[in-house]
Amino acid sequence: MYRLIETTESIEYSIPIVGASILSILFKNRKRMTINGLLDTTYRSFPEYGEQRVIQSLIFLYSVGAIDLDEPYIEISKND
Repeated sequence: MYRLIETTESIEYSIPIVGASILSILFKNRKRMTINGLLDTTYRSFPEYGEQRVIQSLIFLYSVGAIDLDEPYIEISKND
């Protein structure tokens, strides 16, 4: 099972921190973006995050109810 925070890596690359970066991008873009637009912006803004880490962070955000998937958009959950 994968841990949210690994003891062998820097905390700034943990799934919750990468997820917070993704949420900040969504807030700057009026809380809604296309999936491709969000991924492109994330990779340009944070090139040190790997593709796998970004995908895992999106899954984490969806599982805790922070984002909603409304094809083809990702948006901040309205339940907050």
